[in-house]
Amino acid sequence: MTSGNVIHDNKIDNISPAAGFGIGVYTGNNTYADITNNHMTNVRKGIQGGENNYLANTGNVNPVWSGNVIQSFKIGIWNNLAYGSATPVSITGNTVTSVSGSTITSGIEISSIGQTASVLVSNNTVTGAMAGINLWNNPATTPLAIGANTFINCDYGVFANNYDGYNSNADHSSYILNGGTITNPLLAGIYVKDNSLNTNNATVAVNVSGTSISGSAAGLAAFLVEGKDASISFSGTTPQATVTSAPKYFVLRTNGIDVPGRQH
Repeated sequence: MTSGNVIHDNKIDNISPAAGFGIGVYTGNNTYADITNNHMTNVRKGIQGGENNYLANTGNVNPVWSGNVIQSFKIGIWNNLAYGSATPVSITGNTVTSVSGSTITSGIEISSIGQTASVLVSNNTVTGAMAGINLWNNPATTPLAIGANTFINCDYGVFANNYDGYNSNADHSSYILNGGTITNPLLAGIYVKDNSLNTNNATVAVNVSGTSISGSAAGLAAFLVEGKDASISFSGTTPQATVTSAPKYFVLRTNGIDVPGRQH
């Protein structure tokens, strides 16, 4: 395990935008680093890190990824594969946009956070991605909490799924959305998908708490649930979601094999 690393105030440009790895900054295998105030343009992936972390950072200090401005072709920020006693990464205050012409981008992707590991994601702004945040295969002991972020003009503000994130089976995963604003989504504000290609019956569940969704694109659904192993829930005594202008509030649809169960 290494700690105390700082990657700060760099200009990174034109890193294989359409193919290959093309990563602006990469950390993995228990390397903890603060990645702050970098400016990345025309990169395939901006930050990919926290990868295969299973040891705690010295002093249990959360590494911070903040203040970065990233224009990506594929993924802006990807926190992948943390488990064991890994120290959570704090992803906050970043601005992510998409390279013109890209169609499968995720502003932020969180995947394979397991056991007692977690991640801190808040106050980020993503504009023009396929998914503002893509959540796949996070079988943590407790539901993964996602803080208040802003997603603008994305196909989906939040996309939680059991296959699509890495084109393979996920394990059972559940999430709590603590606030946030989704503005002008093109297809759905929050999309929870049980892909028919998933073969291990992994459930994917999202609990919504205080999230605001506004938009009027034709056919837009504020909440979209697909397949029987996908679900959205709302809890508490105060309004857990505010929806403005969306043509459809809640859509349940088949994944081609089965249909969603009761939502709550």
